[in-house]
Amino acid sequence: MANIIRNILIVALIVSLATNLFMYQRFRNRRVFMSINGHNITQQDIYDYLVQDKGEIVKVILIQRILIDDAAKKKNLVPSEEEITDRMNEEKEQRWQFARQMSINSWLETEYRARYKQEIEFARLLTADIPVTEEQIQEEYKAQQPAYDTPSKAYCYLALLRNTSNQDNIKQLLEKNLSPTTIQGNYNNDVVFLGDNKLDDKANTFIFFQPFNTKQNEQIFKLKPNEVISVPPGQFAQEGFRGLLVQLLKIVPGKKADLNDKKTHEKLKLAVALKRAPNKQQFLVTLWDNAKDSFQSEEKNDRQYIERILTPDRKN
Repeated sequence: MANIIRNILIVALIVSLATNLFMYQRFRNRRVFMSINGHNITQQDIYDYLVQDKGEIVKVILIQRILIDDAAKKKNLVPSEEEITDRMNEEKEQRWQFARQMSINSWLETEYRARYKQEIEFARLLTADIPVTEEQIQEEYKAQQPAYDTPSKAYCYLALLRNTSNQDNIKQLLEKNLSPTTIQGNYNNDVVFLGDNKLDDKANTFIFFQPFNTKQNEQIFKLKPNEVISVPPGQFAQEGFRGLLVQLLKIVPGKKADLNDKKTHEKLKLAVALKRAPNKQQFLVTLWDNAKDSFQSEEKNDRQYIERILTPDRKN
């Protein structure tokens, strides 16, 4: 009898704890998160807006991210923070639009780091069991050598001119080594400096690339440090710019890829393996099937929706 009473009390305690947790969660979602002019904004309001703005696909993205990350952890394939940072920096260097986006909206960096982490994990999971020989790595390098050799980099100040009336004055200020911030402050209506990379203590730098053993962007790479030249606006003419000034700050020479370097070797090995990797969608289907019994949601239609997106070829 005493055991029965004890068991009943234990069950009652568990139920009570679960109920309190559920009520706390509802309270937290409905508590005031922000307010203005007497109007309250709750955490639930923010959640509802995000889902309405981005769509239900947000739920699928988050579930997919968890499935991939859990699988990568089980196989010890999670990238280091340094690897993710390297990927971020590579994107910033090669795509000025991306570098500018990160500079203006710094809060986006957290999301992009999560995206790059997922991409790296997914690639490693897909190729984890695919054997690659040294001969195949050599063949991949010979076929795609420019993709693995390190290009030369010319760090520059890049001044876009809305009009050319003050071009000479701006050119002279660059030659006197005034910072882009100072120059733009003096000629705010005339010039915009493009570039959000950093070189030593210099910000607002733009990078021109020259693939190893080529003469691409030769005009820039022939400049001497601090030399300033005027070049046609090219693609920027479509955005209303009339001129372009380039000041060379520093050239970092490129080099031939070292196939014995660990990072280079792994990059080549991954590229070879990905050519024989299993179908991405089918891999996701397997991850979902292995985990879906643990899925829970307050929205009764979430399971059906997520399954429909993750398994498009299956009749749900």
